[in-house]
Amino acid sequence: MLQIFSGPGQIYALIDEYAEWKFGIHPYQAGQYRSLLIRFAKTCKIRDVEEITEDHLAYFIGHELSEFYQKKAEKAFRSFLTFASGAGYDCIPHSAVKSLQYHEAERMVLERPRWRLAAIPKWKRN
Repeated sequence: MLQIFSGPGQIYALIDEYAEWKFGIHPYQAGQYRSLLIRFAKTCKIRDVEEITEDHLAYFIGHELSEFYQKKAEKAFRSFLTFASGAGYDCIPHSAVKSLQYHEAERMVLERPRWRLAAIPKWKRN
């Protein structure tokens, strides 16, 4: 059963609980997912789950990860945030996952030059 942690180390403890739940093994053996989530928390200086915002996720996925890892990151964050929601953090997943979906759609549009101008609002164009 998931234990709710509070205080500065909450995000790391929850990531470890998630890794153990997801893979059924010791958190440190979960490897890539755990490393990705810990890196996210460190990069954005997040200590508590409640601090996660849409901007954090969009920044981290768009600027800190190579394209190869972006798809994997999206899956990892969706799964983790759903898990966090089940632990009682109801305010996180909807906005965070919505942000990930928007970011992914925007990235796909930008990769297709013929759609670029039609898909980006005039005030956002350079």
